[in-house]
Amino acid sequence: MNNVNNDLKFFDNLNLNKKSVCPKCKGKGFIIIEDNTVEHCDCMFSSKEPLLRAMNIPKRYWSIANNQDILNNEGVNQSYTNAYISVLDYVNKFKENSGKGLFLIGPPGVGKTYLSVFLLLYLEEKYKIKGLFYDVRTLIVDLKALIGKDRYADNMNSYDKFLTKIIKSPILVLDDLGSEVLTDYNRDLITYIISSRYNDMRPIVITTNFDLARYDINPKDVGLEDKLATKSNKKKMDMITLKLQNKPFENEQEDVRGKVFSYKDLPNALRGDLALRLGDSIASRLGEMCDFIYIFGQDRRALKGKTKKGT
Repeated sequence: MNNVNNDLKFFDNLNLNKKSVCPKCKGKGFIIIEDNTVEHCDCMFSSKEPLLRAMNIPKRYWSIANNQDILNNEGVNQSYTNAYISVLDYVNKFKENSGKGLFLIGPPGVGKTYLSVFLLLYLEEKYKIKGLFYDVRTLIVDLKALIGKDRYADNMNSYDKFLTKIIKSPILVLDDLGSEVLTDYNRDLITYIISSRYNDMRPIVITTNFDLARYDINPKDVGLEDKLATKSNKKKMDMITLKLQNKPFENEQEDVRGKVFSYKDLPNALRGDLALRLGDSIASRLGEMCDFIYIFGQDRRALKGKTKKGT
């Protein structure tokens, strides 16, 4: 029962609808069921929907808003746990005008998007900073759809308003950067967004897909053994998360900080491929703006598909 009480305390701050109290969960957002476990109340989704839509968070990831303990997943390994701690570290040391961001890098399906959404939601919960999430391909399509619209209006047109919103957001997540086809327009657009945020010292969070093994980046070589997190490790992470709700991260123990890498730490071949995929200008700016986090593992989406088929 103590674990249940701890969970409830942890999530107390997440109820965004303080005025109307849900009769089902009494405003907690969670219900204790028969086996002393906790399940989310339906009211949590409805009360947070305006916020999630304003931050452009895809519906698939709305459940993260109701479950900040995102280590409770099958296949979680030490590199993912490290990435999770690194995100907590980043949020708790966050300075809006520092211009410092994160670059999550690894193969598809290892949880990069999940962690980037968690980062946005944790920032909002902790500091009321409302960032923006965008899949890069969707961003390009949305901007192209606005080209020429209201072009001759006296006021700022829709395209400029939207682009300004992206550039001026206090923090921006660009998901799956590099997967889009880099036409001259696409390259110029992404360069403009990143250069503008670079010059204005506005942080950015990037996710991109790379097969790390191709560059001889192995978990053991970078101090992140690729084995499943044990129950004791999971418990330790839970305790770290609870503590972070009440104390600034700077006051925590040194050994709970995540391991991140600078641009110069990346293998030459990976830096070269980043420049080839994104362009020299984008790669150089992101290299200065971001700390890099490696995430290893198998594609969880593929694993889920195999489970459903019974293979």
